[in-house]
Amino acid sequence: MKKRALTISLAFLLSILFSANVYAGSVAKIKRIDGTVSVLKKGAEKWRTARVNMPLSEGDAVYSREESFAEIVIESDQLETGMKRFEEVAGILKENFSEIEPDLEIQIEQKEDYEKVLTIQDQNALLDSVGQALNGVYKMSSEISDLVEASNNIAKVTVEGGTIRIECLTRSSVEDSKREVQKLLRKNFERNGFEVSFSGSYPGWSPNGNSPILKVLTRVYTELFSEEPKVVACHAGLECGIIGSHYPEMDMISFGPTIKGAHSPDERASITSVKRFWSFLVEILKNIPVKN
Repeated sequence: MKKRALTISLAFLLSILFSANVYAGSVAKIKRIDGTVSVLKKGAEKWRTARVNMPLSEGDAVYSREESFAEIVIESDQLETGMKRFEEVAGILKENFSEIEPDLEIQIEQKEDYEKVLTIQDQNALLDSVGQALNGVYKMSSEISDLVEASNNIAKVTVEGGTIRIECLTRSSVEDSKREVQKLLRKNFERNGFEVSFSGSYPGWSPNGNSPILKVLTRVYTELFSEEPKVVACHAGLECGIIGSHYPEMDMISFGPTIKGAHSPDERASITSVKRFWSFLVEILKNIPVKN
């Protein structure tokens, strides 16, 4: 039997309680969830967290929190009855909240048939792989307190054109640790039939607390601004790692003006910090020791 999709959405951040008591048996299911959605099964006392493909039966209720919605697929022979019931519920809600939400909009729209969906096996493979993949800190630095040495995050999951693509971002200041994370990711995804490849790699840059240039910069900064600098190591990708892979004996340090909202449309630099940065850079060039 063909199915039709109903997108239940709300404007002005109001939650909705949609009773599916017009259906006989499990003739509807939740197709998509965005935000926090709960289901109260008929006869139950406690609400349950809604999940994709959860069947809905007569007397079940669906509740969405603020800025949330659920997309429900129902049997085509129940479509007319379902839309009529939804209009009744929408009318009651608009009347009950007319004083505090006079411009409340509750919409329902019909979508095309869902003919292409993931098989249960593919769904399970996707959810299991993402659920078991490392997503966070893998190892902390043994040399610097509270510094993350290696991590991975699941950056993007795309299901399109019959292909599931899962992109991860792996970071590490130590190459061996990065390879350990890669092995874990490969094993996790390959066991569910995914093809795994790694690209865009750049070398790590291990902190050096005994760096000679660090000592020079610390002294110059203190003399120039009458305060000691805050020397830190960060868990991020820097060009220093790439340069260091070609010139392993080069002593390096990274510094610059204050940047806010980096790598986003809101990225900006503090003008006052740029002035301090320039003064600092000029003074550093005057004090760099000459090497034979």
